[in-house]
Order: sequence, then C-alpha cells, then structure tokens
Amino acid sequence: MHRELLNSKLTPFMILCGGLVLGGCSQPADTPSASAQAAAAAMQAIEGAPPVPELAVVRPFFQTSLGSNNAGETIGSAFVVSLGEPSRKLALSAFTLLGNDGKWQRIPTADELNDILESITLGDAFGSSDGVFPAEKFLLLPESGPIADVDHPAGDVLAMLLPPKSRLSPLPLSQDTPGVGERIWLCAALFAGAPPSQKQHAAKVTAIESSGDLQYVFENAQISFEGTAGAPLLNDEGEVVAIHLKGSAANGVMTGVGNPVSRFLPHLTVALDSTSKEASDFTQSPAIPSE
Repeated sequence: MHRELLNSKLTPFMILCGGLVLGGCSQPADTPSASAQAAAAAMQAIEGAPPVPELAVVRPFFQTSLGSNNAGETIGSAFVVSLGEPSRKLALSAFTLLGNDGKWQRIPTADELNDILESITLGDAFGSSDGVFPAEKFLLLPESGPIADVDHPAGDVLAMLLPPKSRLSPLPLSQDTPGVGERIWLCAALFAGAPPSQKQHAAKVTAIESSGDLQYVFENAQISFEGTAGAPLLNDEGEVVAIHLKGSAANGVMTGVGNPVSRFLPHLTVALDSTSKEASDFTQSPAIPSE
C-alpha cells in the first residue's frame, strides 16, 4: 500500500518533469531559445524601413601612389548604382575618403585620380559574402571634391566604374531632393549603437544648406559614424536620395550631412556619357595598316 501511495505521488511529478525536459529545460543556458532568436530578428526589422538587396552596400579599399587603406582597415562605405545606355554599374562614395585620415601624402585632385590609382577593391559591408569585388578605375568628375571645399558644383562624390559582369547589386536613384521634415534612412553597417546586421537607420531632414547639402537628425542617439561616410541615404521607397558625408554629436543629438543625388547626378551622367563615347570611338576606329 505504501508503494502504491508513493507511486501515486511520484507520477504527477515525473510527468511534470518530463514535460519540462521535452519543453526545453535540458537546453544549455548559453543557447538562445527560438523566442529569443525571433525577438532579435524582429528588432532588426525596423518598421517602415525600405528593403536593401544583398551586395548593394560595400566597403571600398584603395591602393594609390599617394596613400592606401588596406583590407581590414575600414575608412568608409560605398554603394552600387546603374546608369546610362547601355546600362553601366558604378560604385559611388564620398571623395572625402581619399586622404582625409592624414596618412596620405596629400589629398588628390579629381582629375588625377586615375594617374595615382593602383587598385580598387570592394567588400560586402554586412558580411554576407566573403568575396572581393574589383572596380576598374575612377570615373573622373572634375566638378567634385572633398566636403571641406564648397567650390565644387557636384559636391563631395566619388565614382568608380565596375566590370560589366559585376555581381554587385545596384540601388535605384531618385532625383527628388527630400524636403525638411521628411524621413530618410542611412544604409550602413555600424560599429556601435545598433546590431551590426541592421542595415537601415532612420533620420529626419532638418535643413538644406546654401551649398545644396542636406542636414538631418538621427532617431538613434547612440549611433556610431565610424565607417559610414560614403554610405547611401534612402527614401521610404528604397531609392538613393543622397550620399552620407559625415556625422557629429552635440548635446546628445546625432546629426548628419549628405550630398543629394539631384546635385551630382547631372555631372555624373555627362562624365559617364563621355567615357562611353570614348570607348565606342576606340573600338570603332580603323586599324592602322602595318608598313
């Protein structure tokens, strides 16, 4: 009788323990549960953020006779677009990245970029691919220059020609400059202040400078600007509206400055058309007969 009574008391306890084990109590403490993983994924899916294709935002690495930044030394960001007829892929970034860290002999001028160039390579900003993607050369924009020089009509922009079969994914461009109060999104991998896999970071346009540059304030007061110069600024539709040039903090407010597409696109289009015409003239020129 005592044995039957003992068994009757143990049975519910054993059933309860068995249910807990089956429900995940045996899971190691350092292994995230499915609910924790889902919560982390939900945090990264920012409400209203536009989709960003893989291999659209990259890290540029330059080797030149005036200075270089080697693989693993992040100085900024870049992004891919497609322009012209026939369509040609370009990587766009900030001219400010060239020589602005004080390690170069000097800051180069726009018209000498290909004379000093040794190589350009691009790596995925978010680490979804370990591949290294080459750029052919710079697309020369004499009207561009670093942000500190306000005399350049195209503003601070750097363009690189990609191989025709490059696997990098282009982002669409918008020629509509966002107005004051409109929401925009910095698309960049942050070193601090947000999960490294989070691609979009919300901001609101606060002013348009006399030079044409945008000013904006970020919603996230913890955002880090390291490596973000040259990253794209997107509208809610996922179109590039500007190139992010720099960020700063004052009284707990994180602000940014960007070069709008509407400012540099006309100069970029002219330079690309000129390059395409030169390439076409070269391929169609008659061969010089040998003597």
